[in-house]
Amino acid sequence: MGTVPSWLVKLEAVLIMLFASVRSEILFGLLILLNAFFMCVEIQYQGFDNARSVSYHGRTRSAEDTWPGAAEVFYHVGQLCGYAFLVECVGKICLYRRRFFVATPWNGFDVIVVLAWCGEAWVPEAKGTGSSMLRALRLFRLMRLLRLVRFLKIFGPIHLILRSIQASVLVLFWSLMLLVLVISIIAMAMSQTLTSFIRDDAQDMSARMDVYEGWGSFTRAVISIFEVTLANWGPPCWLLTNHVNENWFLFFLIYKCSVGFAVVQVILSVFIQQTFKVAARDERVMIHEKESASKAYYSNLENLFRFLDTSGDGLLTYDELQDIVNSREVGTWFASVGLELDEITDLFEMLDTGSGTINQDEFIAGVKCLHGNARSVDLFVLKREIARINCLVTQIHEDFAALRGSHPCDGD
Repeated sequence: MGTVPSWLVKLEAVLIMLFASVRSEILFGLLILLNAFFMCVEIQYQGFDNARSVSYHGRTRSAEDTWPGAAEVFYHVGQLCGYAFLVECVGKICLYRRRFFVATPWNGFDVIVVLAWCGEAWVPEAKGTGSSMLRALRLFRLMRLLRLVRFLKIFGPIHLILRSIQASVLVLFWSLMLLVLVISIIAMAMSQTLTSFIRDDAQDMSARMDVYEGWGSFTRAVISIFEVTLANWGPPCWLLTNHVNENWFLFFLIYKCSVGFAVVQVILSVFIQQTFKVAARDERVMIHEKESASKAYYSNLENLFRFLDTSGDGLLTYDELQDIVNSREVGTWFASVGLELDEITDLFEMLDTGSGTINQDEFIAGVKCLHGNARSVDLFVLKREIARINCLVTQIHEDFAALRGSHPCDGD
């Protein structure tokens, strides 16, 4: 195989910097945010024409009259974002080549979004044959906003939220299955029970109509039970209590206290617990938590050393430790890093290399080694070292015994 030309290596480095670095992700993410903002404003702009078409509150002014020149701004911003996304897509294709679609699933999604924008830009609005397609492409343009998910995953807390949502899909499915099963059974029973009232010609027609609208069919009964379970249960309860039978309030109270409160809250609790349990196993989340805890612990040790170093020379002496050994604040500080105050003398003796002083790096390294309980690996290493020393001592003893045997001393 021949060597890769230097210009090709430089070109690949430039492509990585422009389309595969953290800075490029942030830049294109900000561009997506800008595009999303102007899309929201454009929808608001279109609302003026919608209000005019139905004469909402007598509105007669068009969107252009309300915000002059806004349509031109929306067009140019859309073109800017569209060409930027097109350049990004082409650049990544040149960078990844055959690995483009397998590098990340978002690359295939980006291609679809860019193709949709190209179709929107090439379909003339003046042609009636293209107007329906243009509206479809404009609706498809909203998929650009999903690119925000990829951008937001750069940040730790938002990544945790997105990972939790992803982990909740399976739990959500079974939770909804259980809830739908319970609601369907109750809805069928309610609809069957109230059918006699709906068909009773002796009852008031308006009351029968109201009951039918809420409970006259399976779908209507399911919607009403969903409302009772998860939303406002007062209106359905008052409807049946006032028009059918006053004893219906007992059913709604029992149902709301059992299914609406106990069952739903249990499902919600299990849903949250399982979601965060799965999300907590995410390797990125675990790494982030470990790094945050390590940084916080290191910062505490730095602050503790600066507090103990009363002279401010960056060196800790035995006298400085003795001066504040009885301080309650220092005792609390040592306890926060996993050490006892009565161990402070032993700590200094272990860390002191003979100079009579300890610098900040030695102090932090020593405390970190002494922090917490001994791990199994530490005990295993210690056991191996003891066994090795025991073998050396035994070998020395045997050599010494053999040496004495070869040169016996006279007893006289």
